[in-house]
Amino acid sequence: MNEAEFFDAEFGINITDKGYANIALLRDGMIEAEKQVADYQKALEKLEEDYDNGNISADEYRQGVEEYSSAIKEGSDDIRQYEDALVSMYKTQIQNENDLLQKNITARKNALTAKKACF
Repeated sequence: MNEAEFFDAEFGINITDKGYANIALLRDGMIEAEKQVADYQKALEKLEEDYDNGNISADEYRQGVEEYSSAIKEGSDDIRQYEDALVSMYKTQIQNENDLLQKNITARKNALTAKKACF
């Protein structure tokens, strides 16, 4: 991910169309991963219900629990990656804004020093 493309070239703090598209893709991916995790959790509950009712064997139950638990972990990891990508993007934006403000502060200090030197 090239975050430089997600912010304007002049100041680096305004999100570009590419940046907004990336945010939308990340959000959509996160929503899809959350839905998948919820589906696997429901399937796990159904599996437990089937086991409690004697509809499946202990081996089938254990295998199902392993599969669904693994899928839930993978989905949760995906959600975390989407969150991390969004946070990284916003951290970059905040850092760019801070850098811009620091340059402004430095320029104002230099102007004040030059003004004092004239008087």
